[in-house]
Amino acid sequence: MSAGVGIKKKSPVLEAGTMKKTFIAPVIKGVTLAEWLE
Repeated sequence: MSAGVGIKKKSPVLEAGTMKKTFIAPVIKGVTLAEWLE
Protein backbone atom coordinates (compact mmCIF):
# COMPACT_ATOMS: atom_id res chain seq x y z
CA MET A 1 0.00 0.00 0.00
CA SER A 2 2.71 2.47 1.01
CA ALA A 3 4.55 1.84 -2.27
CA GLY A 4 1.40 2.63 -4.25
CA VAL A 5 0.88 5.86 -2.33
CA GLY A 6 4.48 6.85 -3.03
CA ILE A 7 4.02 6.22 -6.75
CA LYS A 8 0.82 8.28 -6.83
CA LYS A 9 2.53 11.24 -5.18
CA LYS A 10 5.67 11.01 -7.33
CA SER A 11 4.20 10.21 -10.74
CA PRO A 12 0.58 10.92 -11.72
CA VAL A 13 1.43 9.74 -15.24
CA LEU A 14 2.59 6.35 -13.96
CA GLU A 15 -0.54 6.16 -11.83
CA ALA A 16 -2.70 6.82 -14.89
CA GLY A 17 -0.88 4.07 -16.80
CA THR A 18 -1.48 1.67 -13.94
CA MET A 19 -5.13 2.67 -13.76
CA LYS A 20 -5.56 1.94 -17.48
CA LYS A 21 -4.09 -1.55 -17.09
CA THR A 22 -6.21 -2.16 -14.01
CA PHE A 23 -9.43 -1.18 -15.80
CA ILE A 24 -8.71 -2.55 -19.29
CA ALA A 25 -7.87 -6.09 -18.13
CA PRO A 26 -11.19 -6.66 -16.29
CA VAL A 27 -13.10 -5.09 -19.18
CA ILE A 28 -11.56 -7.56 -21.66
CA LYS A 29 -12.25 -10.44 -19.26
CA GLY A 30 -15.76 -9.14 -18.64
CA VAL A 31 -16.55 -8.99 -22.37
CA THR A 32 -15.14 -12.48 -22.90
CA LEU A 33 -17.15 -13.78 -19.95
CA ALA A 34 -20.33 -12.09 -21.21
CA GLU A 35 -19.89 -13.66 -24.66
CA TRP A 36 -19.24 -17.06 -23.08
CA LEU A 37 -22.39 -16.79 -20.95
CA GLU A 38 -24.48 -16.00 -24.02
